Amino acid sequence: MVRDLTELGRGDGEDRISQIPDEIIHTILCCLNSPEAAAKTSVLSRRWLHLWRSFPHVEFQLSKQNQSRFRSFVESTSAKLLRLLSDSDHSNSGSSCATVATIEDFSIYVDDDFQKEDIDRLLLLISNGNGLSPVMFVLGFKSHPGYSLLVPNWSRTKFVALRGCDLTSATTLGFHDNLGSLEFLRLDNVSLSEELLHRILANSPCLASLNLYRIFGIDRLEVVSSPCLGYLYLGYIDRGGRRGSECPPEEMRRLRVSSPKLKKMSIWQSLEELDIDAPNLVSLFVAVNPSYPLMKVNVVNLASDCQSTVFVVSYVDEFTPQWLRLSLSTTFTQFRHLILRFTSCFSLSEQQVPHLSQAEYAAPPPRIDELQFGPVLERIRDIEEAAAFVNSLFWACLPQFMSIAKGEDSALIAEYMCREYLKLSSPSGMNEATSWTRHLKDMKIENGSTGEVMEISEDVIPSLPEQKKVRFMLTWC
Repeated sequence: MVRDLTELGRGDGEDRISQIPDEIIHTILCCLNSPEAAAKTSVLSRRWLHLWRSFPHVEFQLSKQNQSRFRSFVESTSAKLLRLLSDSDHSNSGSSCATVATIEDFSIYVDDDFQKEDIDRLLLLISNGNGLSPVMFVLGFKSHPGYSLLVPNWSRTKFVALRGCDLTSATTLGFHDNLGSLEFLRLDNVSLSEELLHRILANSPCLASLNLYRIFGIDRLEVVSSPCLGYLYLGYIDRGGRRGSECPPEEMRRLRVSSPKLKKMSIWQSLEELDIDAPNLVSLFVAVNPSYPLMKVNVVNLASDCQSTVFVVSYVDEFTPQWLRLSLSTTFTQFRHLILRFTSCFSLSEQQVPHLSQAEYAAPPPRIDELQFGPVLERIRDIEEAAAFVNSLFWACLPQFMSIAKGEDSALIAEYMCREYLKLSSPSGMNEATSWTRHLKDMKIENGSTGEVMEISEDVIPSLPEQKKVRFMLTWC
């Protein structure tokens, strides 16, 4: 290679480095870790001298320490910066119009102590009227300074991510315009109105992914006008108009989703009403809080193979087996493949455990696909508490699978379940059986480390504490 480059250097023509297409050069520049390193590539050849200036990835990291330098840069060289970004140094032959280069990424990351007026001056460079529209636009603040966004030109933008902005002011009235190319929208720590959000969705026919996290000002959300939407994430949406207001936080109450192509939906939100019309939905994740009223769910259309996971944010003084059984008998009856996932196992007092007589099982508990428990945090201290936990749990529902993360608590639960199952094979087994084992046909354990399925025996019990996860396979009569 050295010999070839030496021979190229002796000739009068261009070397091979100068013959590399712009797209490949930009890919090379993307691998460099700083703008300074990209600028240094200008020494490679005459053609590379100015090519780094048309680099399509622009990123600003703004803080109080570099504010004065950045302000001087924008004010004194705004016209030059515009030429740098748009590559207007090269004019079309026979035309007075400059060739506008594509800006792939335009990212701004701002510390809270940075003065926001300078951000406006920067955004003017890609606002309406100058022909510039980035494919990706990212603006992020560390917290929620309430920055009123000066809306850029969205005509070519496919990816928008905003954090810490206020979209309720007059400067954002045109936010929903020119969104015909938008495919991905992420809003985090943002204030906006229901009307604006619904206009954004209505004017984004290509939107494929919507991510809303810590949004303020939304009471009812309708996602009904996004024909290409495939992924929806909602979390901690507040009815209050602005963060930091004197009113206590109140979560959004109603959600209606109607999308023919939606495949995955995650809701970290305690809702009062949920309407779903998603015939191609294959994964549904819903978080619920037992301290809230039961959610009203209306499933109009749902894929037959949709796996629905309900994440129960449980607390010791809020969760009861009665709540679980009532929820499974009312709220979640329309979910075909249901998994319940708990933050932790809950401890139960004797007063909380239902009276488990045979009459209680005249109407069998609801059956679900799986129960999943995280670390139990030493809430179950002995075999008696493990018995109370399991007995009340299987009074509330009968799962096909039940998994518990590794810990002393899970070992106690597993030991109790195994010993109760082994009683069935003893001569007096049915006389000693608890109410739930009377309905149990078979039980096996899946080794959380190897995936091996093991038969229940006395030899298996000592090995349970060493497994990273204990997973029971339950067959009910």
